[in-house]
Amino acid sequence: MNSQELIDEFQTGLRTFVRGRISNPADAEDVLQEILMKLHVGADSVDDSDRVAGWVFRVARNAVTDHYRKSARSRVQTLSEEPESVDIESIDDSAEAELAYCVRPFIDQLPEPYREAVTLVDIEGLSQGEAAKRSGIELSAMKSRVQRGRKQLRGNIEECCFIEQDVRGNVVDYQPKVCDC
Repeated sequence: MNSQELIDEFQTGLRTFVRGRISNPADAEDVLQEILMKLHVGADSVDDSDRVAGWVFRVARNAVTDHYRKSARSRVQTLSEEPESVDIESIDDSAEAELAYCVRPFIDQLPEPYREAVTLVDIEGLSQGEAAKRSGIELSAMKSRVQRGRKQLRGNIEECCFIEQDVRGNVVDYQPKVCDC
């Protein structure tokens, strides 16, 4: 199957897939274009026609994940800047974006092996394999640390905030609890 046939066959389904996962239409369209470009470039590498659909949607899932990793990194970089250098008009008003600004202090409170794992994977955007190599540990150990760190992080955040999520797990609203978090 050549790249144009591949794109023609999957474009509508991919658009629906991406728009269902990225709420901002402009961002969704940008991610879709990235996916289509990757399909165009990599179409010749797929040998088994029975596995084309799986490969196409794996590319799409990875692109959506990359989009959210980039968004998270840019939010963290904004947090690390001096207050006078933050462009107030560029801050997203959504509850999820607001809550993202509050996450870093919670990550900093995690015990060391978990703090490093969550920072490398969720903040810096490394794969768990890359994070394991950088830390000099086995992949299984890194996966365990990331999972345990995320669980502790979630517990710490839920101690301080009531978080309302939609059916997909996206943050819709949050309210701080009456405590000094």
